[in-house]
Amino acid sequence: MKLFDVIGQSNYLPALRQARNDGICSLRADMTIVFTKKAELDSPWIVVPDSQRECLIPHSFLLPYFNIIAQDCFDCWKCVYRPPTLKKLFEVFEFQQKRGISAKCGIERRGYSGHKGGYGAFWYVPLGSGLREAREYTKDLNKQLSGIGASVFLKRGCTEFENVFGPSDKWDHLREPFAEFEKGLRKYIVVENEVPLNTEAGKERELDVIQRWIIHAAEHGDPTYLEYKEKPFWAPSVTYNGSSHREEDYASTYRTAKAEGETADRSRIALV
Repeated sequence: MKLFDVIGQSNYLPALRQARNDGICSLRADMTIVFTKKAELDSPWIVVPDSQRECLIPHSFLLPYFNIIAQDCFDCWKCVYRPPTLKKLFEVFEFQQKRGISAKCGIERRGYSGHKGGYGAFWYVPLGSGLREAREYTKDLNKQLSGIGASVFLKRGCTEFENVFGPSDKWDHLREPFAEFEKGLRKYIVVENEVPLNTEAGKERELDVIQRWIIHAAEHGDPTYLEYKEKPFWAPSVTYNGSSHREEDYASTYRTAKAEGETADRSRIALV
C-alpha cells in the first residue's frame, strides 16, 4: 500500500475541514472540535426534552461528514404516529404535554420521509432499551392513545440512517467498526451552551410554533384550522354549478358585444 493510501485510511481532517467551512463546528488551537447549541426559531416541532439523547452531533456531523451511525443511535427506538388533521395534532400535543415523557410533535418537512407537509408525532423509548422493552413501551403507549383514537408503530433509529445504510435490522455489523472511530473522534469534541431553555422564552417559542401550525393547515387545505381561528385567512370562492344564481343575470358581455359588432359590420358592407 502506498503512502497516500495509508494516510487516507485514518485521516479525518478533510471531513473535519469541510464541516468547519460549512459552519457546523469551530476548531480551537488545540484542535478541540466545538459545537454551539443555538435556539431553533424555524423548527416546526414542539419537544418534550430528553436528557438522555444528544442528536446534534450524530445528525449534523457524524453522518453527513463521516458516514457513520453514532453508537447511541443503534439503541434508539421510537414510536411514530402521523396525525391526519391539525385537530388531531393538537390532541396529540396535549397528550404529550400532560405526560411529560420524551416526545415531540409538529410538521414534517423532510421530503425523503415520504410525508412532507404532513403532521408527525414521536415518542422516544428510554435509551438503552432492547426490542423487548421497546415493544412493551409501544403496547402501553397504544393503550393510552386509544382514548384519542390514535395508534403508533415502532421503529429503530432515524430515517436519515435508513436512507444511507438500508433497513435498520441490517445495521448491527456496523456497530463495532463505527464505535472505534466515534470513540477516537469524540475525545476532541465539546458542546457549548448546554443550558436549559428559559421558561418564558420557551413558552413564547411554543406559541409561535402553534401559530405556524395553523397557517400551515390553512395553506394545505385542512379545514380543522378554523377550530383555532376566528375567521378564515382567505375569502372562499363562490361556486356556480348547480347554484341558485340566475343565468340571465350573468349573461356573457363578450357574446353580446360580438353580436353587436357583427351587425355593425354587415351594415357597413350593405352601405358600400
